[in-house]
Amino acid sequence: VGRVLVRKLLLRGYTVRALVRPRELREAGEFDSQAVPGAVEVIEGDVGDPEAAARAVKGCNKIVYCAGARSVATADLFRVDQTGVYNLTKAFQDCRNMSAQKRAGVSFKSKRTLFKFKGEEEVKDWTTKTSVAGVSQAAARMASLGLGARDRANVEVFEETGKGCVFTASLVSRNATAVMTTPLSSAIKKDLSRYDGFVLRICSDGKPYSVQVREAGEDGAEGRVYTSRFNTRSGWQTIRVPFCDFIPQVPGDPPLDVRRVTSFGLAYTARQVSRTAQATLQSEADNNKSRLQVHFIKLIPRGEEPDFLLVSCTGKRDQALRETDTAKLLEAKEKGEQALRNSGLGYMVVRPGALVEEPGGSKALVFDQGGRINQSISCADVADVLLRGLHDTSARNKSFEVCFEYIPEEGSLYELIAHLPDKSNNYLTAAMSQLDANT
Repeated sequence: VGRVLVRKLLLRGYTVRALVRPRELREAGEFDSQAVPGAVEVIEGDVGDPEAAARAVKGCNKIVYCAGARSVATADLFRVDQTGVYNLTKAFQDCRNMSAQKRAGVSFKSKRTLFKFKGEEEVKDWTTKTSVAGVSQAAARMASLGLGARDRANVEVFEETGKGCVFTASLVSRNATAVMTTPLSSAIKKDLSRYDGFVLRICSDGKPYSVQVREAGEDGAEGRVYTSRFNTRSGWQTIRVPFCDFIPQVPGDPPLDVRRVTSFGLAYTARQVSRTAQATLQSEADNNKSRLQVHFIKLIPRGEEPDFLLVSCTGKRDQALRETDTAKLLEAKEKGEQALRNSGLGYMVVRPGALVEEPGGSKALVFDQGGRINQSISCADVADVLLRGLHDTSARNKSFEVCFEYIPEEGSLYELIAHLPDKSNNYLTAAMSQLDANT
């Protein structure tokens, strides 16, 4: 794919730089000298080396990642399909930030730190509260008198390192919610519409949480609240929360207007767990205790076009792999995709079917999401999809599978949408308009 794409880019006047394997590997016969034309600037290095990645992306406007591990060995998959993607995304972000600093400004093309909890100063502006939806007057009266068990929530600096904050909650009331919240600064509120959402670095207990934002109210009244729920797993992870995922807390309210947002919060809601014969009072109480450690909260930049185009895979290959090897390959590719999504860059992830060497443009292509396609596709057609995706605004932040058109199996409950690639129509825009974003 990369070999064909390079030539397509050169024919259209692009300046192309390629990161290729080191010289000793080329001399050992592991590199095709015809793969890179003389007009291409060649940077020797490995995608697993952060310094090589930094050299490769310096001064670049777009990145197309066509690299793939040469084997299904765990070390190769980790280095190329996971670490390689992370190294290039980080180097690209660092390059943009340095350019912004030279201009004495803020780069709206890179993630912007919203909160980074380095000590007590960053935590003191946060407040916690608990509330219960649909509570009866009698229950509210008892709570006000301090009778019965109480819902509690707290936020504090992580004591072990002094960095990051810990949000804890213990909820005993049904439908109770604990929230840690803080007002946004005037500078952030002014620029919020320039961004696409939030990205959080958290260490969780495996329970579901939600991001909660509040709009400015009118005439002194409280503004509307919008939430976006996300699931977590135990341990550290990065969560991406686009603005388009927020829904109003009160059904029927209008969609979120980012320009009116005044506060940010994280919320945990008590879960209703069915009782079992083996359940104890302690186990039921533990179900609604939560602990969320937050390292940072940043803003995802908004843009028009994809910044980073990644060639992933569907697991279908021209040479059959063992089931265990296929699972390892897909896991590595998925982690690489996740690293790209969490970077904050605008992305396009292409998952082609089994790649074949044949001329492109002669067969209709199928674009789909959901891992249902199982046919092959030519390298030339994948290269053309990447070329068109460079400046297609409808392709930003979308992941999809693509292959040659085929007849779906009998009884299929979905309709395949095929687009015939030719120079007289922009087939990619029509295909992308029917796919979900932030996938």
